[in-house]
Amino acid sequence: NRTILRAPAALRPLVFQQAQRSLYHSYEHNPPAPYPAVETKILSTALTHVPVHGFTQEALTLGAKESGYLDISTNLFRKGAFDLIIYYLVTQRLALGNRVQFLDENMGVGRRVRSLVMERLRANGEAGVVPHWQGALGHMSLAENIPASLRELAKLSDEIWFQAGDTSVDSSWYTKRASLSSVY
Repeated sequence: NRTILRAPAALRPLVFQQAQRSLYHSYEHNPPAPYPAVETKILSTALTHVPVHGFTQEALTLGAKESGYLDISTNLFRKGAFDLIIYYLVTQRLALGNRVQFLDENMGVGRRVRSLVMERLRANGEAGVVPHWQGALGHMSLAENIPASLRELAKLSDEIWFQAGDTSVDSSWYTKRASLSSVY
């Protein structure tokens, strides 16, 4: 965070993106917040409007208003509704480890993966986004959004295998993540 504050104002978003990357899982360190506080407040409030308005600019604008910011504050999000979709995916991925606790130590990794996938899908129903998910998938399939969508899918796949207790360090590490991504 000190690095971010020392960077020139024009470079701070780039430095923040670099600082928030976590290429490994650590039990000793808490992961950095995925979004700055203002963006988190607006996006999390906007998510409460998704069940009614979908993943739209309107939901984003209502989130900004209810958070105490001007409508123009949605300009923080260059990709508009797609930023709301990615925020939803990131927060659901990060919450997955807290949603499922495996008490049976004899449960195999495969059954754990299945449980985690089902829990992640159940979370869509609980959040009320299922009726709007087709529109979200449409946004994610736009050419300019595909790289970010695939990155988040890869992170979800990695998170599921990690939470399931996979400790492979051979070529199956890649195969497992690729196959889970294609199934999901």
